[in-house]
Amino acid sequence: KSIVTIAGLAFATYRIIDWRDFLQANLSFQPLYFMALAKQTLPASAIQLLVPVYLIMLTKMIASFGVEAIAGFSLGYRIVMVVIIPVLGVLVALLVVITHNMVSRDYARVRETLSLIITWGGSVVLVVLLSAYSMTDWVFSQLSTLTRVEVIALEYLQLAIYITVIEFLIGVFTVSFQSVKKPAMAFLVQACRTIIFPVPIFYILSGMEGLTLIDLWYWVALSFTAAGLSAAVLMYQIFWKKLPTAPV
Repeated sequence: KSIVTIAGLAFATYRIIDWRDFLQANLSFQPLYFMALAKQTLPASAIQLLVPVYLIMLTKMIASFGVEAIAGFSLGYRIVMVVIIPVLGVLVALLVVITHNMVSRDYARVRETLSLIITWGGSVVLVVLLSAYSMTDWVFSQLSTLTRVEVIALEYLQLAIYITVIEFLIGVFTVSFQSVKKPAMAFLVQACRTIIFPVPIFYILSGMEGLTLIDLWYWVALSFTAAGLSAAVLMYQIFWKKLPTAPV
């Protein structure tokens, strides 16, 4: 990472930056601009820390079921990430499109874009995950005997078919709030998925006797369901409902 960063800085220094314009620019420190930038970027940066925090809590719960449980979860999670990361890349394009349409005050286009991405995007994620599960199940079936690691990986893939669709929709809602410069709302939407609902659920489960890994998957699904519903309500009340029906 350090090498790539240094190479990028070197390239920008010698090939991209116009030093004549740079030296002529007004580089004076303006607190108001700095505060406005911090207000937008700090919550967005904090969002990136929420997922690792959630994964640490979930992994700690799974660790109580043994090394094979961790290995199975890691295998299933990696399979999901391999097939879903290209699909989730559409969120970047979504941010650009919505921001452009909001600046242009083309609110009908904003509604159309969100409707398309929620319906078609969610459908694509579902189809991709079903295909990944079917392919993984077929590959594992070619093995002479399934170990507990493969079984747990398949169980997590079944769970991922459901929760990743919700995760995709929550991502769409998050990007929508970021596009209209509401970073605090974007943070709240992501916190529903990673902190607000998982923390009390994991706390309750940590003291529960006789908990099985299947039980944990059901509770994770419940956490995502609650987070998805909460995010949808926030999205409708604060974003969708307040969109003008005609250009202003």
